[in-house]
Amino acid sequence: MARVSIYVPEEMKSRMDELEDAVNRSSVAQGAFDEEIKKRFWKKGSDMNAVVERLRASKVDYEKHEAERGYEEGVEWAKETATYGQLKKLAETDLGWDLKPHYEYGEMAKWLDERLGLEAPESIFASFRDDGVYPSDEYAESFMNGAVEVWSEVAGQL
Repeated sequence: MARVSIYVPEEMKSRMDELEDAVNRSSVAQGAFDEEIKKRFWKKGSDMNAVVERLRASKVDYEKHEAERGYEEGVEWAKETATYGQLKKLAETDLGWDLKPHYEYGEMAKWLDERLGLEAPESIFASFRDDGVYPSDEYAESFMNGAVEVWSEVAGQL
């Protein structure tokens, strides 16, 4: 294999060092370059396999972005807005067990609001969405995970 050098910001390098051997940096970089190459070399008129590959790459980017944003905003909500009862109830929710029989894909945020006894105007997502549309499942699940992480850090002190 060929060898290349890349430059990253100091902050990113520090965060990469925290991961130690948990992540294969070459594999991550190869995957990122592969996705970028697929996006850039897709041409109009190519076969449907190329379309599928391009959209898969786009889907991965979308889901990653939604999950990152959801987590950050879940942490913010937990620290600044959430009540004790809301955080406790979220922490007691097992998405795998509690959620599966109660919702279809695309409705996780609505289900979480219902679990907390909230309706759209008081939605836990309201301060992060001004269009009245519930966010994606990737966002909602990561929002909940971020909020529950805050709860886990403070619950023993309450």
